[in-house]
Amino acid sequence: MAVPAPTPVEVVSTWLYRIRIARGISQEALALRAGIAVPTYGRLERAGLSRGANGVMLDTFLRLIAVLEPDDGELAALLNSLSNIL
Repeated sequence: MAVPAPTPVEVVSTWLYRIRIARGISQEALALRAGIAVPTYGRLERAGLSRGANGVMLDTFLRLIAVLEPDDGELAALLNSLSNIL
């Protein structure tokens, strides 16, 4: 049986998790710095595990990415992953 391709939400969720862990930032600290509720961030990160879209707004993704301050390589990896599934 073929494994289904990841959704854009799954790609971004997984990317956020990896970058957050690499930065040594807790979910709570990241959420607070981005100005979102901690449970909202937790649901977003778990979306990569549940294969479900949870209605997270683009604005929320952008605030989280801004707080993480990805370097060019990290951002390129995200965009490349997304381009492969869109």
